Amino acid sequence: MNRSRHLWGAVGAIALVTAALTACGAGGDTPADNGGGQEDAGTLHLYNFVEPTTWDPAGTAEGPFLPYALAVYDSLLVLDTEGQVAPKLATSWEYNEDLTALTLELVEGVEFSDGAPFDGEAVKANIEHFQEYATPIGPVLEGVENVTVTDANTVVLELSAPNPGLLTILTTAAGLMGSPQALGTDDIAQEPVGTGPYLLDTGRSVPGSQYTFTRKDEYWDQHYPYSEVTYAVFPDETARLNALKSGQIDYAHTSTASAARDAEGSGMTIQESAATWEGLFFFDRDGVMLEPLKDKRVREALRMAIDVDAMIKTIRGGFGEPTTQIFAPHQDAYVPELDDAYPYDPERARELLEEAGYGDGFTIPFPRTGSILPEIYTAITQYWGEIGITTEDKQWAPGEASRSIQAGDYSLVYFSNLQNLDAWAVVQLSVAPDAQYNPFHSETPELTALIDTLQTSTEETRAAAAQAVNTYLVDESWYGPMYRPALFYLTAPTVDLTVYAGYVQPPIWAFQPAS
Repeated sequence: MNRSRHLWGAVGAIALVTAALTACGAGGDTPADNGGGQEDAGTLHLYNFVEPTTWDPAGTAEGPFLPYALAVYDSLLVLDTEGQVAPKLATSWEYNEDLTALTLELVEGVEFSDGAPFDGEAVKANIEHFQEYATPIGPVLEGVENVTVTDANTVVLELSAPNPGLLTILTTAAGLMGSPQALGTDDIAQEPVGTGPYLLDTGRSVPGSQYTFTRKDEYWDQHYPYSEVTYAVFPDETARLNALKSGQIDYAHTSTASAARDAEGSGMTIQESAATWEGLFFFDRDGVMLEPLKDKRVREALRMAIDVDAMIKTIRGGFGEPTTQIFAPHQDAYVPELDDAYPYDPERARELLEEAGYGDGFTIPFPRTGSILPEIYTAITQYWGEIGITTEDKQWAPGEASRSIQAGDYSLVYFSNLQNLDAWAVVQLSVAPDAQYNPFHSETPELTALIDTLQTSTEETRAAAAQAVNTYLVDESWYGPMYRPALFYLTAPTVDLTVYAGYVQPPIWAFQPAS
């Protein structure tokens, strides 16, 4: 048996302000009393670059959509500051011996905002609703064959096969819990009905412009310092950074080092994180369209020909972490030593090409997307030119890149991919034969065996199994990661932000008044 227990209070101590904190007004608002004798920090002004498309929990997409949902809905599980699974509505969990049944123990005495009880039947209703809904995050719960309610506070998720990523999946939209009385109705699509710390104030919200949330007087979990939270919609980065500097909002983010420095010069606090990796995707590993890529020496040469440190310094303003692996430091698959696997060595790159029979070079169709800095493509083309490789540049239309990649239009691309997932989710997204980012369906008997071992691994063996997959991918040059680009989180002086490794956009509990 494998049992995991965590104390949510320990997570809350990191991320959330308690009643004992002296409130500091955010955005110029005056602190008020919340009616329970606890000081109140007033209004927290946040932003988002998209607007919610529905308030039905099953319709919540990941990334920027999740912060809206987490204001009004609780999830079964959450991620802590290190990106590890921690309890929320589910207080503990246990797998059976063959990892095909997950038992969840639930918090007691919690109600939805419409008065319906949160219990095992509510969990069953939500999971079945999610499975039936055309959810934007896909069939992540398709392996859950049945949900058995053992008693009011215990449910068992019965699986068709082991799913090492299921706990992490339950921290996403798949784990959001809405009132069973409202699920599937038009009402919940217009107004959320959850157990979360805030209520959507529909009368003071303007779709597409700003959404206002008011704190519940009696929330079942820890105290939230702000009586109100607003989300202003700013799709344009310049507009949101100007709004931050003028005091309209208390938080913004950017991936541009110069913009971050400018905001810092205006008195904003800056924190750096990395949610993605950027680099080379060697899709055509069997040489179907571009025969040289079949030889791993060629793939290795293409990566070693690039001076990543110089690119970080000159193009990224010195912000970014070099890497050669697709797994993030907070994941158990991460192996620090692998980040030095392919040092910049153009002479060795030329030798590898010669050994593989391509000493005279060859041409690579090389697509570009507007979401990647053009200087990056230019630099890579120049580095490859020094070892005899030429590029035939193509241009993706806006929004075309992901669709083109998944269609297998190109043998090799420079792109970015998420790192804020657990190891199994990364494998399912990028490595497995039918993965989205494996359009040529590459597989080998050795890798298949490693993936199978990871799928059936226990809590005690999972890290070793995940690291074995990672090591194989690096040794075989399946990918050519270059660096983890910096994402800059900017906050007003009145606000403290705790960065959570597993969330691209900070969840609502990550903010507190500056001490």
